[in-house]
Amino acid sequence: MDDRYAQLAKDPVMDAYFSQLPAHIQAELRARKSRPATLAELQRMADEIKRLF
Repeated sequence: MDDRYAQLAKDPVMDAYFSQLPAHIQAELRARKSRPATLAELQRMADEIKRLF
């Protein structure tokens, strides 16, 4: 996991959600400058990416 997403390992729910995302969505999330602080924010960011593809 990218250093910016290392914090997710501290939150098992966020880590589990991130880990189940398809690789291309994980890659897009890693490429973004901002990091999600909450599960809801991570889900929102992932949903935005899903809409693009």
